[in-house]
Amino acid sequence: MSYYTNSLTYHQHHHQYQNQNQRRVKIRYNYSLNKKNYIAFMFLCIYNISYFWSETLQSSSLISSDSHSANNAVNVAYDMFFINLICFTLFKLSDIKIKYTYLNFKTVLIYLLFTILGGIIFALMGEIPFLKRFAIVKGILKHLDPRAIITIIFFSIFIGFSAIIEIIDSVRINQFKKELKIMLIFGFIYCSVLFFLIILKAKSINYHVHHAIFSGALSLLFTNWERYQTIIWHAIFMGIVVEGINFYGIQELYLFLSGTGPNVNFNVMMIISILLTILNMIIMICYFNLYKKKFIIDVMDY
Repeated sequence: MSYYTNSLTYHQHHHQYQNQNQRRVKIRYNYSLNKKNYIAFMFLCIYNISYFWSETLQSSSLISSDSHSANNAVNVAYDMFFINLICFTLFKLSDIKIKYTYLNFKTVLIYLLFTILGGIIFALMGEIPFLKRFAIVKGILKHLDPRAIITIIFFSIFIGFSAIIEIIDSVRINQFKKELKIMLIFGFIYCSVLFFLIILKAKSINYHVHHAIFSGALSLLFTNWERYQTIIWHAIFMGIVVEGINFYGIQELYLFLSGTGPNVNFNVMMIISILLTILNMIIMICYFNLYKKKFIIDVMDY
């Protein structure tokens, strides 16, 4: 009887040990980079290095003076501040999952290299005559050189194919819903900007998709770091974000361009503030009640 009892106990413990190992392997296989602030600050070091190399290029004779905003001490200092703020937000907002075997300094160096190259190569491409005036605006095809159209189609197919692979991978590991939610938040914020421009009667509203916005949005798709290809694409897009802010400041975040319009009316703003306060309070109450159990569990775990 003692033999069978000991044997049963052994198999139970062995089975528990295997389950613990499987859980441990699963956790390590998909490590979330954005959960730890020290990792985010390490990547901020990468984006700062990229920023200074981008600034070095901007200060050189390789870039014409009409390809960037005024390059002075104030812009350099404050653009660096905005770079850190924007990149930190994008990094923390992204739900980056990295393969455990890629958690090494080699990956960090590869990411650093392609972040720098992404910004520099994109800036140099902007000096090519037929690409110099390229902008995603209304009637984009009417003023583009045929060579520019061919170049854009080539890169669109290449990036689009890579994005489709990432979406398929995200669906496979049940991560696409999170990515889609983040993209929808990203879109909602810009829809809110358009709403206020319209409601406050801004003049001549036009859209202009700056490359920093476009690259930042694309970076949110490339968060499943199971292959170096995905890591490299994310690095390139973040490098372009850095270059865009460095060359043009926070105007790169302006998706909708318009005239200033009339001064804001006090009565109109009072009504808007009351309505939006009520709406946001309702959302806060609903959101808290929906996630109350999860919130309590997280607090207990902490």
